[in-house]
Amino acid sequence: MTNKNRFQRGMTTIQIMLVVGVIAIFAMVGMKLVPIYLDYKVISEISDEVHANTSLMQRPRSKVLEQLNTSFRMNNLWDYTAEDTIRLEKDAAKGYKLTVDYEKRTNLIANIDLVTVFNRQAGTQ
Repeated sequence: MTNKNRFQRGMTTIQIMLVVGVIAIFAMVGMKLVPIYLDYKVISEISDEVHANTSLMQRPRSKVLEQLNTSFRMNNLWDYTAEDTIRLEKDAAKGYKLTVDYEKRTNLIANIDLVTVFNRQAGTQ
């Protein structure tokens, strides 16, 4: 055995702790962000379905919001309301334009927050 091979024994304890710490931070951020993005995906699908319903889009604003809120409840989106997440703008041709427009804040550690901002018009990719 040469002198060079005797000192190459792998990662030190400090290096292993650093790697585990970095993995833990990424896992924590992922556990906080994945549910928010899954909720956004459901909200976008709901807004696309409502936007595709042309007869509903010709009805009064309150009926459109009522349908959106009903869909939110059916999909277990209890932390969201249509009034806070979807912007309705009057459109002469189609009734309303729906835009998913909201931000969600979640606490990461102590006073460090993660802020996600969503802005997407319904009916577009």
